[in-house]
Amino acid sequence: MPCKYEVAARELERIVEEGKYSFNPLVALDNRRRLILPTMYEHELSGATVIVRISLTCDAFKKGLQFYAEIESINVICPPKLLVSLPPSASPSRKRKRDLASLLATELNKKRRSGFDGDDDECPPVA
Repeated sequence: MPCKYEVAARELERIVEEGKYSFNPLVALDNRRRLILPTMYEHELSGATVIVRISLTCDAFKKGLQFYAEIESINVICPPKLLVSLPPSASPSRKRKRDLASLLATELNKKRRSGFDGDDDECPPVA
């Protein structure tokens, strides 16, 4: 069961041991219809354009209606764009600006060698 933070992992382990939680991974597919493993959810889904299929249930009580939404599946239609992180700076120097441009050019060249056509606005086809 993936957890980003150690404190969350410990707490999750505790409630699993107490029998209060059972792990049911989401059905998440990438844009090539391959299953995304729970350990890769954040990497593959953060910033992606997706279609989420849900089931919506409604129960009527004396005090009113209660709605429940359950995620049935997630399908990536456009993967996240390449993000480059730089250390924070109050005012980037000209050298840092050139370094960023150089870094972006290097990453784009890597993508082109791997079959990326360079058009950021176009998502790969869903087959």
